[in-house]
Amino acid sequence: MPALFLLGPSKWAQGYAPPNLPAWAYEHLPKDPVAGGTPSPLDIRRALAARLGVDGHRVVVMETFPDTPGEPRTEKFSRLVEELEVRRFVLYWPFGANRSGLDVEIGFELERLRRRELEGVAVPPSDPERLHTTGGQ
Repeated sequence: MPALFLLGPSKWAQGYAPPNLPAWAYEHLPKDPVAGGTPSPLDIRRALAARLGVDGHRVVVMETFPDTPGEPRTEKFSRLVEELEVRRFVLYWPFGANRSGLDVEIGFELERLRRRELEGVAVPPSDPERLHTTGGQ
């Protein structure tokens, strides 16, 4: 089964207080959040990946895979896409999160869309039903 790559920031912008989270997120948050008690965007992405895993999806969060010595993040990203047969990408970017690094990852996917290696589907925020997939696809 092809995997879904869950991209997003890892930290909050300096001085930003994170929003309240939906109840389901607390069921899947790590017991020891990265940000000293406050769930970081990375913690929330990991919780979202766990929640999607309950529904049978294979979800990739890049930071959960070990780094290869000397491998740049851009190469790690490309390697994981190939090795794990990633065919779908989701960007979780909460308001107030840092953006460093994401512009490179998004650029990779835009280039793949341009070369027609990926099919893009726009999901407007007002249409949450389109976010739910069935049948493990």
